[in-house]
Amino acid sequence: MDQMEALGKKPHASIIITTNGGLDQLCQTVNSTVECRRLFWKKCATGLQADTFDFFQEQFTESVKQFCNSPPTRKTFLQHSPCIDEKVLTQKPYHTKCVNDLLAALDKGQRMANKTLDEAEDSGFDVSFTKQSLADRILDLTCCSYNRFQRCSMDLIVKECGQPAKDAMTKFTRSTFGANINRMCPKKMFNPTKSMCRTAMPPPGSDPKAGDLKKNPLGKYMMTYMGFILNYSDPA
Repeated sequence: MDQMEALGKKPHASIIITTNGGLDQLCQTVNSTVECRRLFWKKCATGLQADTFDFFQEQFTESVKQFCNSPPTRKTFLQHSPCIDEKVLTQKPYHTKCVNDLLAALDKGQRMANKTLDEAEDSGFDVSFTKQSLADRILDLTCCSYNRFQRCSMDLIVKECGQPAKDAMTKFTRSTFGANINRMCPKKMFNPTKSMCRTAMPPPGSDPKAGDLKKNPLGKYMMTYMGFILNYSDPA
């Protein structure tokens, strides 16, 4: 993941999506990361884990190929990506509304995990049960918050760059980093406007403690893999 992290830490990281050369670099990095993960799982996973991973990996690899190896798809995306980068991804509304709400949700998930597990161990509760309950709650929080982030981002893209730009960005995110997230977090199940999601998520405008993301495995993963689209850099 170091290669993906390096892309996200560059100043104005999202500019990578505005040129053919940038997309080449991004596609090569994604493919390299995918291959590294495949070799790791082949070496370390059980049979069932490997089969499950191979299923998701195959779907993800195909979606990356459909974008990266399709000149017409890339050409269409490059017609819109400069506007998306200039008028959305680098602008304050995107960061104060969309990105900060996602960071606040990741921070909440980490604080939930720390508090619940500490309380369970101190009180002698069955920690395995607590972890299972916590996993369900954090899944709700994560999926609802990711879908809220997507909705927020796409609303801004439509406003600033038009519906075709949103369509192109949707295809791009599904191909490069969002394919498995979209499968695990279907919007009908984790609709950010529904009561379940509103209960799970911190309110819009909550203050994120971004420095704590290093301690949050899910937060670290998302910031590493999505850093280039969030224009996020670790304050540490």
